[in-house]
Amino acid sequence: MLTLQKLDVNLCRSKFVYKSIKNKMHISTIALYPKSRCLRERSKEIPISYVINEKLKNLIDMMFAVLETFPDGVALAAPQVYVSIRLIVIKDPKRIVAINPKIIEFSKEKDLDQEGCLSIPNTYEQVERSTSIVVEYYNERGEKITRSCSGSLARAFQHEVDHLDGVLFIDKIHKNDPSNFVAV
Repeated sequence: MLTLQKLDVNLCRSKFVYKSIKNKMHISTIALYPKSRCLRERSKEIPISYVINEKLKNLIDMMFAVLETFPDGVALAAPQVYVSIRLIVIKDPKRIVAINPKIIEFSKEKDLDQEGCLSIPNTYEQVERSTSIVVEYYNERGEKITRSCSGSLARAFQHEVDHLDGVLFIDKIHKNDPSNFVAV
């Protein structure tokens, strides 16, 4: 479990990210593959007692600000802004904050669709994912949420929870099919 002291240190590391946003240097705010090790590490759970905390709220606001600088951005995981904690934000079009998310059910039905990632710019690949899921998480008020979702929201949750586990979408492509890879 992540201690409060370590969480404070992780949140302080993100201060340069916020300064970059204010200066419109958004590309430097995103951890990029393959250089950023944090993209390949399993993120630490956030103690529930820490959910209602000003520093965490500031990080959440900063993550949405980063997301807004990318027109095609749909969601963001904390490791993508160099903070290795289990936190994701999603625009759907309302603001979704998921703290310590866990996908507890995957549909058997799957579909193949193109995905991209802010941490792997200009790369899009076909990825197979469940068409619907059930996810549990805490919102920014510390309330436990159990939510069923399908379509693009289910895909976004799966993609971002993978980030929290150190898995990138390029790890999930059908490697035997070269037509799945598209670099722009």
